[in-house]
Amino acid sequence: MYLIWSVNLRLSFFLLLLLLSSSAQSQILPDSITVRERRLGYDLFQGPMQIGNNRTKAMMAKCPESLNYYGNGKRIENVGVLFTAIGVVAAGTAIGNYYTNGKTPEQSALIIPGALLVGLGIPIYFSGVKKVKLGVALYNHRCVEP
Repeated sequence: MYLIWSVNLRLSFFLLLLLLSSSAQSQILPDSITVRERRLGYDLFQGPMQIGNNRTKAMMAKCPESLNYYGNGKRIENVGVLFTAIGVVAAGTAIGNYYTNGKTPEQSALIIPGALLVGLGIPIYFSGVKKVKLGVALYNHRCVEP
């Protein structure tokens, strides 16, 4: 009984695999990259597939000008995120210290520099986003064959 059930299960699984493989069609991805906006950022797609930094760089390797814009934009984005993070930590620490250890002017010394770093980091980040999008647009315009 066990042997018959085992053979039937294997045969069913094999037939299911054959059905799935015969109905599956290969999908051809386009060479172009699309940018989809998110609330606080963007995602890069190649057709329906979301791609990351390494795939984007590999695709842009044949177009050095767009790769240069893309790489510079990613570096500028990282600097903007770093400035914003340092500013939030500095301002948050100073505010927490100000309210927990007594409200003296010496303890609020990092609030203003922290807020300035946040205010500086956000525009830096968005200027990096613009460069990344410019690199993608250049790649799509100059390096993708229609």
